[in-house]
Amino acid sequence: MRILLSCTILILFMSLLVLSCASDETNNEYEGVNRVYLTIIGEKLRLEEEKDTPLTIEVEMTNALKEDLELTFAVLNDEKGVIRLENNPVTIQTGETKGRFTVRSNCKGILTQDAHFRIGFQQLPAGMQLDQELLLLVEPDPAFAELNEAQKTLIASYKTKYGIDLMQWMGLISCHTKVMSPVSERSINFAKAFTKEFDGQTVITLSEKATEEQPVLKMTNNPLGLNPYMEWVLQRETVFNDEYWFAPGSSPAYAAITELLKWNKQNPGIFSMTLDDIRLTDISEETASFEVLGTKKSWSGDDVPTIPFVYSFSPWEKQKQLIAEGNLVAKELKWADGTSDPDYYLMTYSVLKADDGIDETDFIPAKGKIDFKNRKMTFQFSMSHSLADGYTRVYVTYEKK
Repeated sequence: MRILLSCTILILFMSLLVLSCASDETNNEYEGVNRVYLTIIGEKLRLEEEKDTPLTIEVEMTNALKEDLELTFAVLNDEKGVIRLENNPVTIQTGETKGRFTVRSNCKGILTQDAHFRIGFQQLPAGMQLDQELLLLVEPDPAFAELNEAQKTLIASYKTKYGIDLMQWMGLISCHTKVMSPVSERSINFAKAFTKEFDGQTVITLSEKATEEQPVLKMTNNPLGLNPYMEWVLQRETVFNDEYWFAPGSSPAYAAITELLKWNKQNPGIFSMTLDDIRLTDISEETASFEVLGTKKSWSGDDVPTIPFVYSFSPWEKQKQLIAEGNLVAKELKWADGTSDPDYYLMTYSVLKADDGIDETDFIPAKGKIDFKNRKMTFQFSMSHSLADGYTRVYVTYEKK
C-alpha cells in the first residue's frame, strides 16, 4: 500500500492488545465488570422512516448472573421522536446472557436525509460496561421531498426567468446507472474489468445554495444511483480486502483499527451519501447543462477536483468520536491506510483530467445535461478509488415517463 505507517502504530497496537487481555482477565475472574454488546439481528441493518418494520437488537453480556437482570436502553439523540424502542426494559433471566428488544420508526415523515441515531443505556447499571453504543441509520421516506415556501418561490421565479419547470424534477426520481471498471493490478478484487448496472431511485430537491440567479439541485438519497456501488467498493477497499488487510504480514494498522472499531465482515458498517451543489448552466427553455465540481484532499494533501459527494459511514463516525476523546490509535489512523474515512478510499483522482501516472484510457470528462422537452437528465464522470489503476466510467440517466 502507498503509505508506510510508523512504528508508533505497532507500539500502540501492542498496547491495545495488552489492555484488551487485561480487561478479558478481569471478566474471567468475575471482578465486577460485565460487558454488554448490542447487535442488529438479520441482514437488514437500517430502518426506513415510512415503514413500520422493526429491527431486532440482541443484547449479550459476557457473564451470566445468579439473578434476573433488567436493562433499560434509550435512543440518546432523538429529540424529535423519529424512532422508538419496544420490549424495553430487557429482562435477562438467571443463568442466561442474552435478551432482545426491537426498534421501530414512528412514521412521522420528518426526515429529509439519512440520520444516525445512538442507542445505549438510559442509566448504566452498577458493574456493567457497554462495549459500544449501537449506531442505527434511518432513511427518509424516498417520496418525501417537501419544499418550503422559499424554495417554491425560487422554482416559480426560474419558470418566469428561464422558462423552465424544475418542479417536475423534485422528489423521488428513477434512474439507471452504469459503471465500467477497468483492469487493475493492485488488487484481486479488481483484477478483471467488469460492468455493473443498477436501476434505482434518487431523492432530488432544491439546494439551500440556490439563488434567484442560480438554480442549484441537491440529491439527498442515493445520488446518481451510486450508493450501492460505492458501498461495495468501500467494503473491498477495507474489511473485505483479504489480500492486504488480513494476510500474514499485514500492517498492524489494519488489525488495530478493526479491533478498535469492532469493524469487520460481520459488521461492515452502514454507508450512505449525498450530493449537493449541482449547478445549472447554459440554461434555455429546452436544455441546461450541469456543473458539479468540488475539491478534496489527496493522500499527499493536495487539492483534487472531484464530484463533491458527502459520505456518512458508521465506523468513521465512531473513529471521529474516539479522535475527539483523544484515542491515539484513532488519531494516528485519521488519514492513512487503515482509516475508516470513506474519503480516503473513494474519488481519489481528478475528475477534470487524468492524473499523472494513471492510465487515461478510460477517462471521460465530467458533465451533465437536462433535456426539459424530452424529460431526461444525464450525467457522466470518471470515478476512481484507491485500488484502481485507472478510471471507472460512470453513466447515469434519469427519465420522467
